[in-house]
Amino acid sequence: MFRFTTAGESHGRGLVAVLEGIPAGLAVSAERINVELKRRMGGYGRGARMKIESDQIEWLAGVRAGETLGSPIAPSAAARSRVPAPDTRTWSGP
Repeated sequence: MFRFTTAGESHGRGLVAVLEGIPAGLAVSAERINVELKRRMGGYGRGARMKIESDQIEWLAGVRAGETLGSPIAPSAAARSRVPAPDTRTWSGP
């Protein structure tokens, strides 16, 4: 069974996904995905923001040497064009 979940937001620090159910040994390429992300920059949308974003993914888990490992895959795309806002919230834990 294939399952995926996502977290984050395009206007936040970035996006991450977790892909489950992908077998080991499949060839994957961050470069090939990045080419598709770059195509998005010239597309149509609600605003010009996508023309300034230069998203690129990196594998956080599940891929080694260009092949899937059989474990969950976690690609991440940092929001490189984001201007960080000061975070005044604090968390003290349980």
